[in-house]
Amino acid sequence: MGITQHINGTDNVKSLANLAMLTGQIGRPGTGVNPLRGQNNVQGACDMACLPGNLPAYKKVTEATDRKPFEDAWGVSLPDKVGLTIPKIIDAAASGAVKALYVMGENPMMSDPDVKHVEKALKNLDLLVVQDIFLTETGNLAHVVLPTAGWSEKEGTYTNTERRVQRIRKAVDAPGEARPDWEIITLLANRLGANWKYASAKDIFEEVRKVTVSYAGIIGVFGVIIPCVVLFCVPSGQKRVDLWSLAAGGIFLLLGDLVAKNIAAIELPVGVVTAAVGCPFFVWLMLRK
Repeated sequence: MGITQHINGTDNVKSLANLAMLTGQIGRPGTGVNPLRGQNNVQGACDMACLPGNLPAYKKVTEATDRKPFEDAWGVSLPDKVGLTIPKIIDAAASGAVKALYVMGENPMMSDPDVKHVEKALKNLDLLVVQDIFLTETGNLAHVVLPTAGWSEKEGTYTNTERRVQRIRKAVDAPGEARPDWEIITLLANRLGANWKYASAKDIFEEVRKVTVSYAGIIGVFGVIIPCVVLFCVPSGQKRVDLWSLAAGGIFLLLGDLVAKNIAAIELPVGVVTAAVGCPFFVWLMLRK
């Protein structure tokens, strides 16, 4: 995580990929660039298109050929413009360009920099909806709060940093009126006229298999590592070995200016390095409870 949390974080990642290829550390057991994720389903969220320019399986919203299979499957016309990143969403909310925000499992009033700017932006919204397992600082500013089920109170999957798809099963009932995320979103979508027919997490995963090629082969057995493009992949204790190396046609990535662009603007000889603190996990959401 740390190397991405810099103004030139993308080039940091490219440099590591280049170094791995240059030294032959790709495509063999025990090799590769293996980043630790900050939370337990970051990989799965990215696979499912929780990125402003992507569709599931990292297809690009800007490419008509990438959009077409999803448009055919869903019977809709998809936008062809890249969405906003979180910092740009906050800025747009502050300026009035973004009027409404639906926040799920995130607490920008704790996790984002310049909390006064974030607070001003959120208070400037016409509608703020927060969906979470506890009432957060962001939830305290919301017009609507939707209580959702925790990990042990719902069915689903997590995909971890090694791309292993892990099944979770409901162990206890959710308290009060809390419901699984998929159920809340389905109910809301249908109130808006979507006419979705999902009745369970299984129904949603079946659609994932149909539209996300890297998950297509996962049937009945979990613990497999994606990409799983053939039916009935089996769980493996070892990462899938890709014959992708310099000799097999790997391409070195060009880098931009590696000097942090904000250094010249700093008059004092002081630098700030961000880090994740081990004890207060992420935004303290569960630890403080």
